[in-house]
Amino acid sequence: MKVLMRGNGGGDDRLAGRCAGRFFTSAVAFPSFQMRMVTFGKPWFAPRMGRSVSPRGAWQYTQPVVLLIDEFVISSAEHFVAGMHDSGRAITIGHTTAGSSGNPIRLEISGFKFQVSRWREYRACGSLIEGNGVPADIVVRPTINDLATGVDTVLVRALDYIKSR
Repeated sequence: MKVLMRGNGGGDDRLAGRCAGRFFTSAVAFPSFQMRMVTFGKPWFAPRMGRSVSPRGAWQYTQPVVLLIDEFVISSAEHFVAGMHDSGRAITIGHTTAGSSGNPIRLEISGFKFQVSRWREYRACGSLIEGNGVPADIVVRPTINDLATGVDTVLVRALDYIKSR
């Protein structure tokens, strides 16, 4: 099986968790998070909150899972990729995800406008997803020639990987 995550800008972490529940036969930890807070003009982070995914529905897919990823996988899609990968449930092929939990807060300081994410997410090992992304287990970067000739090298590599298993 393969799951195309490439270009997925995310959506809702709750939906990502419900979808992930179809791939597990017991509860597993998923990326934890910290909310960015501002009190009396002072920024701070709330304590880290753990999250888990439980089996969902009458059946679960138990065969190997390959996730095709790229730098456009953001927010809840990145949450899904990190959780599936860190749980050992999926292998990733492509290149590092965006490293953005999404849902930005717009701020302005001395006329300079910028955005920061509303929260930080952590992988199972404790590393931040924010600013780092989720790297691919098998790195594949399409070339200009691949794009010009319509060859999807990431998909080709994923299919080769699946056939070799």
